Amino acid sequence: MKQQAYQLLADIFDYPNPALPLSVKRLIFLLEEEEPRAATELTEFQNALERAGITRFQELYIQTFDFRADCSLYVGHYLFGESGRRGLFLAGLSERYRELQLAATSDIPDHMSCLLRYLAALEPGEEAGELIHGCLIPAISRITAADAIAKSPYRVVLGALLVLLQQKDSGHIELGEFAWTSSSTSHFPILP
Repeated sequence: MKQQAYQLLADIFDYPNPALPLSVKRLIFLLEEEEPRAATELTEFQNALERAGITRFQELYIQTFDFRADCSLYVGHYLFGESGRRGLFLAGLSERYRELQLAATSDIPDHMSCLLRYLAALEPGEEAGELIHGCLIPAISRITAADAIAKSPYRVVLGALLVLLQQKDSGHIELGEFAWTSSSTSHFPILP
């Protein structure tokens, strides 16, 4: 269930296209039984999308995520800024995407949608735990703290994602802090 939910959330965090309403509908249906609160919140997003339409959501997406550094969907920005460490992170992600045969996209590898597709392709374990607790949760926490998100319909999608990522029964290892170290099992770049 979670892998499919992560894939649908990745679709929702892509630039809005005509398939967006169907992805939202599928995600709500998927979450209704196991995460009714998240499904209810996503219904708010679905209603806003129906009222505004795709064109208006494209404008909202750009205004929310592309014009504001504090709401950027490029997760490496929150972890490393624009340092060389981010470059290592991007290179490591690109390599993992190739190894897992994930479809290439026009987005930079640390875009939220790319990372969610990566997470959907992973088995529960240390690598998924590192991605969730060392990367996604800290970045989402920073994004949701931005004032612009409080007025955006995307706040409920970020909230639903956070609920899924924080579930204790997810089968993913909770590491609690940024854990990408020189461990022999880590698939992420070794950071100084």
